[in-house]
Amino acid sequence: MEADRKFMLPSGEDTRKIMELGNDLSTGNIRRMYLKLSLVYHPDKKEIHKDGTMFKKLKESYEWLKKMYGMA
Repeated sequence: MEADRKFMLPSGEDTRKIMELGNDLSTGNIRRMYLKLSLVYHPDKKEIHKDGTMFKKLKESYEWLKKMYGMA
């Protein structure tokens, strides 16, 4: 349980679920999924994501994982 807490955002959401990572947490996969999902959830791309909440969660998750894995 303690190992899973490190993937939690301050809001209590799991970064792996937001970024659809599963157990593959390689830096290449984190970047790839961020780029893929940022196109899906960007507020300017689709009308249903106009409020930008999912895009903000995605960005926050990516920043959290970048910091955790020391990605530049």
